[in-house]
Amino acid sequence: MTTLPELPSTTEKNVCTDEKISAELAASISTLTSTSPLPKVKPGDAMEALTTLVADLTAAKKHATPLLKDVQVLAERTWRVNVAYEHRIAQLEREKRQVGHSQPIAFVLERLTETVWKRFDELIMPLWRFEDSMVPIYEELCLILNGLESLQTMCNVDASERESRLHGFQDRLHAIENKMVDGKLVPDGRSETSSHIPSGQAMCVQLMERCYRLVRKISDAEPAVDPLLFNYKKLLEDIISNLKSMLDSVSVGNKIDPVELHVYQEQAQAVDSMRKDGKFFDKNGNIPEGQAILHELLEEAFDLIHECMVEYEAQDANDDPFSDVLDTLIDRVFNVRIGLTRYAGTATDSISTISKPALKLMYDVAKEGVVIATDTVAHPQKAALGAYSKLRAVASSTMKFINRIGEELEPIDETLQPQYETLHVIRQTLRKMRNERNRVYLAAQVKPSESEVDVQMKRAKETIAQFNEAYSAQLSEILTDLHKMERSRVDGKFMNDFGEVPSGQVPLSAMLDECFCIAMEMGDETIV
Repeated sequence: MTTLPELPSTTEKNVCTDEKISAELAASISTLTSTSPLPKVKPGDAMEALTTLVADLTAAKKHATPLLKDVQVLAERTWRVNVAYEHRIAQLEREKRQVGHSQPIAFVLERLTETVWKRFDELIMPLWRFEDSMVPIYEELCLILNGLESLQTMCNVDASERESRLHGFQDRLHAIENKMVDGKLVPDGRSETSSHIPSGQAMCVQLMERCYRLVRKISDAEPAVDPLLFNYKKLLEDIISNLKSMLDSVSVGNKIDPVELHVYQEQAQAVDSMRKDGKFFDKNGNIPEGQAILHELLEEAFDLIHECMVEYEAQDANDDPFSDVLDTLIDRVFNVRIGLTRYAGTATDSISTISKPALKLMYDVAKEGVVIATDTVAHPQKAALGAYSKLRAVASSTMKFINRIGEELEPIDETLQPQYETLHVIRQTLRKMRNERNRVYLAAQVKPSESEVDVQMKRAKETIAQFNEAYSAQLSEILTDLHKMERSRVDGKFMNDFGEVPSGQVPLSAMLDECFCIAMEMGDETIV
């Protein structure tokens, strides 16, 4: 669980001033809500957690002088329960798309969450002493929040006008968040290197969170999909939902069933086989609307199939001390991916509510995983290979999210198009290779009837041998191209022909890292 920095107790002999205590508490909450990876939560716990927290916040508010440590704990619980709420709402939205109607529990969760934030506001309000330099930021956030609340209730605004206004509020929010340095807001005119933390930070940070939640609600409009493609979309969404449930069950001790996983692989492969030149066509040769959505859903399905397969391969491996170290890093990268899915959970979600600094922080954490996952010097014991495979799978899918979101926030400059096009071709090739590898592997795990065992096993081994031989040379060429592109960077930056550092560094770097993870995994693993 994410922990907050230790703060001085209000009962110590050298009691701090109200302003100093307020600033320290503000900094701790600001750090929690701005830079820390989101904690893992169980969506089903949201109702109980919200109800309990409302009662605890109400009790704390009645206390005349709550201890600083108690307020700190409540601040962390408020942030964690907000994550649980959003996960539960996302789950209910998926169920709504499946059954065609919403559930009453969604309204109850919404009301409880609003009550939690209201009680928390009332609890911490007396603790803040706003410095003059922070007042303009606070007032701007209040104006943005009021504007978003009005926009949410407007019924006579057309889609283009609503989108234009929403983008205006987003730009104002990003302008404020871009002033954050090391998790604290730096007002205009103040040095970024100053160690002083202006009081009023936490109130502004939680106001930003409320604004971003409203932005997500307003922009939660599902893109159109042609009725001809709706059945494919529904099938892929069901596959994704079932695969996520399969992965969740692993955390409570269950094992992956290779037969069930093989079925999902074949279903996704069947949808993929309907494409020609990467597109779906109708019987008249026209291209129906919704291509990008199905493309993203297919990628997500194949990524989840691969993660399940990695879990299946690792579930019978022996424990290794180094695996524990890798598991800790896997959890960190996984938490980053959870945070990213709040902004782009699936292909049908809107990408609009994360700032460039926040995305860069998430990239830096995920990059730690990539550095270890692609280390060609370390030679792990066989027992730790499963942990390496998990790390590569989680890191590559995290980088995919960063690339997708990054291209919206920081479009890749046209002078970097040659690098982008090269990486795009490599990524598509690697994904195709990995999907084929998974298909061959899973087919070999499906147990035939006793009378067919010898024939089927012999055929599977021959197919696997052909696969390894066919792709080894191609994989070697891909790794050579990736290392060449890596060496062409200057201080980790992509340069254009004019010696400049154009925009698009984060999405392009994430794309390169994703390719490395997949290629290294394909190179290290031999199907036997």
